[in-house]
Parts: sequence; C-alpha cells; structure tokens
Amino acid sequence: MTHDLIVNFLTAWDMTLQRVVIQALRDNTFYAVMTVGKGTKKKELDARPSDAISVALRMNAPIWVLEEVVLDAAMPVDKEADAAEKEAFHDFLSDISPADFAERGRSI
Repeated sequence: MTHDLIVNFLTAWDMTLQRVVIQALRDNTFYAVMTVGKGTKKKELDARPSDAISVALRMNAPIWVLEEVVLDAAMPVDKEADAAEKEAFHDFLSDISPADFAERGRSI
C-alpha cells in the first residue's frame, strides 16, 4: 500500500493520525505503532517505521521515539578517535584549493 493511499484512506474515512511511536528495537529491526482516531475512538496499528514516518509527515502528525529505543540504537562514541579523525580532515581541507576541484572535474 502506498503512503498516499494510506493518507487518502484515513482522510476519506474522516480519521486522523494522532501520532507515530517508534517503540522498539529488536534484532536490529525497529518497530512502530500508528495511533489513528475518529471522534473519541482510537486504534493502534503496527507499522513499519519508514511507512509510519512517511504517513506522519504527509499528515503533519507527531513522531515520537521512546527513550530506550534511542539509547539502544545509539553508537558508542570514541572521543580520541573522533578527535584524530577531525584533525586529519582539517589537515586534508587545508591542502585543498578550488583549482583542485576544477582539475578533477575535467578528468572525469
């Protein structure tokens, strides 16, 4: 089902997308729930996060991510390696001139 079709379906049935919640990360797979409503009734629907986010953006609905999902998905930071990489990149940039880009563009 395309995202526009979902939006059209919800709109045609006078339903709202109240929110999207990215609620879990298991075995490197994210899981989401879309909360849809009509009047005082609401229903939670399981959805792929990519689909849920796409529909939420089209319908201007809020997107929430549970804190534990953010923590589980976070990559560890190696400050020393980051500093060394930043220094190496700075050195690389200091040796580049606009003419270097023009020369590379001609050889392609």
